[in-house]
Amino acid sequence: MPGFILIPRGTFAFFLFALFSFSNASTDIPIARHYRAFGPLPYTSSERGLEPLKVLPFYSTVLDTLLSLKTFPSESAVGGKASWRDCPYNKSAKGVITAPFPDADRHLPYNAWAVANFSIQKYIGRPHLVQCSNPATIKLRQAFPSFESRVNLSSPSSEISCPGDVYEDGRSICSARLWPGSYQILVQLSSFSNSSSFYCNFFTDPAGLSSNLLLTIDDIVTPHVVLKMRNDRAVATLAGAHCSFTLMNTHDQEWATGGSAELRDAPDGLKLRPQSQSDSHFPLPRIAPRQVHQLRIDFFTEPDFLNQTAADGRLPESLNITIAVSYQIADAQHESLIELSFDVAVWSELTSYHFTYIDVDGSVQAAAVLPPRQNCVGAPAGDDKCSVLLSTHGAGVDAVGRAWTESYQVQNQSWVLLPTGRRKFGMNWEGPQLNSAITALRKFAEDLPGVPTDEKDLWKVRGDRWLQAGHSMGGHGALLLSTHYPDMLVAALPAMGWLRLSTSGEAAYKEQLPYSDAASRALLSLASSEYSADLYAENLLGIPFLARVGSDDDNVPRRFSFRRQVGRTLSIRIASY
Repeated sequence: MPGFILIPRGTFAFFLFALFSFSNASTDIPIARHYRAFGPLPYTSSERGLEPLKVLPFYSTVLDTLLSLKTFPSESAVGGKASWRDCPYNKSAKGVITAPFPDADRHLPYNAWAVANFSIQKYIGRPHLVQCSNPATIKLRQAFPSFESRVNLSSPSSEISCPGDVYEDGRSICSARLWPGSYQILVQLSSFSNSSSFYCNFFTDPAGLSSNLLLTIDDIVTPHVVLKMRNDRAVATLAGAHCSFTLMNTHDQEWATGGSAELRDAPDGLKLRPQSQSDSHFPLPRIAPRQVHQLRIDFFTEPDFLNQTAADGRLPESLNITIAVSYQIADAQHESLIELSFDVAVWSELTSYHFTYIDVDGSVQAAAVLPPRQNCVGAPAGDDKCSVLLSTHGAGVDAVGRAWTESYQVQNQSWVLLPTGRRKFGMNWEGPQLNSAITALRKFAEDLPGVPTDEKDLWKVRGDRWLQAGHSMGGHGALLLSTHYPDMLVAALPAMGWLRLSTSGEAAYKEQLPYSDAASRALLSLASSEYSADLYAENLLGIPFLARVGSDDDNVPRRFSFRRQVGRTLSIRIASY
């Protein structure tokens, strides 16, 4: 899987934006078409301080060292040597470049580097926006600076690095101010097959960018509008008082200040919540030069919002609103119109809806819930409250998509809560992702978003006790939640989950440890031990526990789910009853 780093030399205004895409870019062209790739090299990761080429006595930079090599010893190649090969360019597939490595050992992942030259003939008056596919690094360097570049030199750097599209969702974009001259681009690749494909494109003319320094990023979080039928009338409830959208300040020197938002073309009864009664606009935080910022908007509803039924009796599929955002940048006012759509979900025990909440870091996140068949009065959980089945999704799964939300049976008097974990891959339900799952449960129990105000007493939830489930990566999350919050668990039902990431799947063998830095490896192993579920197996004592594994599962084999320590713990539990 390819990724990218940027390295510039000369005049570069460089900025780095993670996890977003912009939908208003009118053209995208390949940075370069003629690449050569060097590989396959041993699989390494930068956080472990790994780079096989550093063993060479004449190593200076990756790019300079690569250009001086014809071959390099590599156990990832069947013949034992990495070498150069030309990369075909597919102009019909978004400028996709394919780096072929027929001699790669298919039993091991590997790294490679792709190199190309390109030139800039004319300065376009603003930064170029760069997007490359898949995770890794891109390096961009000005090989032969022009006179204009040297004259305008502001902050010279021999190398600029930029992350790739880590989550493969098109939201990672970099920006660099490129002056006329010749450049070299270096793209780091990784793959498990006999080839690795990638693209690196310029977006040269984002719509309105020449006059408007605010660029809208396609990264929007909105709640559902939940319609609950009452005597042939639909009562509308906003499932969460928060939404977010993302803007980028494309100026490379000036802050965006004095930000405010105004609601336009909104349905009756939907209002922005200002910080004080005297405010007519919703204030927004400053945005630094070249920064991408997720902006939070808070709403409140009035009685007029309850009725969303059309005059002909039909129910809407979505509610659309426009938010006008204004900022002061470089002594000029800049405005962007943000189109938001609130999907409509009709309350049903067969249909989930998703709500928004404020996570521990202040960001707006979403989770899906599936209502129970009947209300919570007299529920077995006690206090006229429903219990909760909390389920953590697997890697790459859309947590609010129907394929996942409809995979659980509807419960009689239990809600099913399906947190997104912030991203569909996330962090293996570790760190912020683990906190996000707990926060989603607590916020839902506190506010019951999506439940009509006059019915909240009928659908109350216990936020201090839950049944934990999860599949694959989510099975790992289920094991972590079970072993880290045992006093709050009713039972645990992990499916095809691994105990610790370092011994699961490719993570168990992909790192070429002889190339790693021992101190870094030890420190990282110590830091990750908090999320090794087998080290906390004793906490499962006394908790009903049922784990499922697939006997023929080669993605998460059963040996990753059970170790002797867990088996011993469960045996102790069984013997104690």
